[in-house]
Amino acid sequence: GTAISEAKQDIRLLDDSDTVEAPTSNADGQEEGDSAARPVKKLRQVEFCLPCDFQQDVYSKPPSYTHVHGLKYDPANRPKKHPPTNEVCKCKPSGKDGVVTCDDHCLNRMVMTECVGDKSKSEKNPYWNCNAGPNCGNRAIGLRKYAKCRPKREQGKGWGLVVVDGVKKGGLVQEYGGEVIDEATKEARLAEWARDHPNDPNFYIMSLEPGWYIDARVKGNLARFINHSCGPNCHLVPTNVAGNMRVAVVALRDIKPGEFLCYDYQFD
Repeated sequence: GTAISEAKQDIRLLDDSDTVEAPTSNADGQEEGDSAARPVKKLRQVEFCLPCDFQQDVYSKPPSYTHVHGLKYDPANRPKKHPPTNEVCKCKPSGKDGVVTCDDHCLNRMVMTECVGDKSKSEKNPYWNCNAGPNCGNRAIGLRKYAKCRPKREQGKGWGLVVVDGVKKGGLVQEYGGEVIDEATKEARLAEWARDHPNDPNFYIMSLEPGWYIDARVKGNLARFINHSCGPNCHLVPTNVAGNMRVAVVALRDIKPGEFLCYDYQFD
């Protein structure tokens, strides 16, 4: 988040009765000394501050950005998909609607891979790795089953993100969305931003996989508002979804409704 402090500045004004004498020149075209100048009245100093309604309007809205629902790739410069493993989890479908399978003991979940596909489908997905179908409990990122959240100003940190209905330990909070960029693009963007905005401490670049990053400064989702904490209630889990790496924000503990979300940025 970005906080805008109250701006105050001194403005010097002249009374209507004040006069300023233009300097006179001698025959050689040079200005004459103080003896030729007439005294000028002292300037009146007044204090100026931003109107309250303007400040409230700035504080009431989060900084603008383009909202995206996931990762945005450059078709000409993007990471290669990871090949299928041809491994299928051993979880057995319950056969009952609403009874979730593929819990913490699911083989795919343990290796940070989401379940994909359904054996009952006529067209087999090359990344098919589960038979549980719609009752599978390991497809939250692919189905965008995120917790309901909203931006809110967090004291001392600018804009933050609160969870509306709460999240259970191990639950998916959000996916970190944005533009996928390579190492060279990341370094160029960081250098440009540091040069043009030396007083902006906000950081939006997240590691995706070796050599690739997610930049959520211009294009991103709600996860961009989550602030840093050394005592976090969330952590980041890189997850393979049908061959593409994605970053899940997962609850480390039960998070109460209205609580601010945070994770450790792990700055070097």
